[in-house]
Amino acid sequence: MQFFCGEQYFRDKLPLDRSSMTHWWRRIGPAKLELRLLTETLRPANG
Repeated sequence: MQFFCGEQYFRDKLPLDRSSMTHWWRRIGPAKLELRLLTETLRPANG
């Protein structure tokens, strides 16, 4: 999995703290999160 994700060497720890995403979600708010996710989901369809 680490090789697939582009890691250069083996790591035995997670790359993120589990709470990092929760803090990020709270910081940007639900409306911006929804817009960002929709934008990133549709990006490949627009070429």
